[in-house]
Amino acid sequence: ADRIGQGELSARTDLRHGTTGIGKVARTIDAMAELLATNEHEREHALAALRASQERMSHITIAMADWIWEIDAEDRFTYASSRVRQILGFAPSELYGQTPYDFMAPGEADRIRPVFEALKAGREPMRDMRYWSLAKDGPAHCLLANGVPWHDETGTFRGYRGVSKDITASVRAERTVLESLHEKEILLKEIHHRVKNNLQIISGLLYLQEEHVQDPVALEAFRESRNRIGSMALVHEELYRSTNLSRVCLGEYVRDLLPRLFGNGDSQPRVVRHLHLGEARVPIEQAVPAGLIINELLTNAYKHAFAGRDTGELTVIVEATDDTIVIAVRDNGPGLPDDFSMEQTASLGMQLVCNLTRQLRGEIAAQNDGGAVFTLRFQRLA
Repeated sequence: ADRIGQGELSARTDLRHGTTGIGKVARTIDAMAELLATNEHEREHALAALRASQERMSHITIAMADWIWEIDAEDRFTYASSRVRQILGFAPSELYGQTPYDFMAPGEADRIRPVFEALKAGREPMRDMRYWSLAKDGPAHCLLANGVPWHDETGTFRGYRGVSKDITASVRAERTVLESLHEKEILLKEIHHRVKNNLQIISGLLYLQEEHVQDPVALEAFRESRNRIGSMALVHEELYRSTNLSRVCLGEYVRDLLPRLFGNGDSQPRVVRHLHLGEARVPIEQAVPAGLIINELLTNAYKHAFAGRDTGELTVIVEATDDTIVIAVRDNGPGLPDDFSMEQTASLGMQLVCNLTRQLRGEIAAQNDGGAVFTLRFQRLA
């Protein structure tokens, strides 16, 4: 018993474990020594595993580009890994007793504190909290912090543990990219604005030339040309006004084109317009030919369907189904001739529609259904 008490856990009584008093005592002492030896072996094994784990975590902490921290329930630093020196220039000991707010850039504490207090009140994790912190030598660094609440063995909340990553370089690069994109967006808007203005100048020159044209056929050709130029100018105007500089909404295009072509409904004949305009957006390389086709179909309807009539009805449908754009123009006029063929017609407008449809790699159909109906389908480019 003395040898065991001195730590010699391999000591045994070497006595027979009989039924006598000394035999029972020997059995008890030997069993106690065996149990102590087993427990000591397990403890040494656990301590070795703990030391290995601590060494592993120490190596990981040193090797990490981020710095690991711990704050108490009053937000004071109780631990900071050595990496904080490379990021902010402070020794870990300089942070102890201070709060993260003490190192933040002006105005950041007022922004971050209520957000973190709300997380702490609900004992919720901190996810990707971005803030600017001042380094010891002055410059501000943008940090991205993630952390979780921790509790002691009694379940009492003790604070937060987490890691902070220096993302200053990526944030500044992101700002540079956004500034560059903004500059390009302004430039692109200006280009569309100038193209629209140039097309309007051409349209104005044609209008001035009309005053010297006496031939009704030539005069009509001038007017149709101005309408076509106007339809192209409207595409660039739609892009100029849109927040999406890469795509034109054909529904909005039709809504803006109708009053430009035929006024607001006060002219004769009075045409009731039924518009079913969906959210069909296409890139500019499709918007221009599609816009010209819409212009020709609308002009054709007003020219042929409502000539000599006081009233009429016009239906325009624009919709997108999956990757297909469908545009339909319907009137309630006398309809198309029985032998009508879009490919064989002598009309310049219809020839233009066929050519532009091939440019879109689409298809267009013409039929009579209570009047003339033209339906254009084409695949929207990605």
